[in-house]
Amino acid sequence: GESVAVKVQFPGAKRRMLNDLMNLQILAHYLQRFELKFDLVNPLKELKKQVELEFDFRREADAMARVGTHLKDARGGGPVEGVEVPR
Repeated sequence: GESVAVKVQFPGAKRRMLNDLMNLQILAHYLQRFELKFDLVNPLKELKKQVELEFDFRREADAMARVGTHLKDARGGGPVEGVEVPR
């Protein structure tokens, strides 16, 4: 057998995460308007973008393939000790 890494996406996880972030944005807008004098909204917008990227597994697989290619090229085609890139 060959060792493999598996990343599992649970059904509805992305939707739940984005709903939670939307609720946090609503709270942030309220707090910023009435209580706090610093920006909470923009960091939450950026977090939402990053969460959406984290749920794009095809994009992540493409990025891992590019990393593997660059590591292989950097080492003249040989493996980098201590680093394993998923296929």
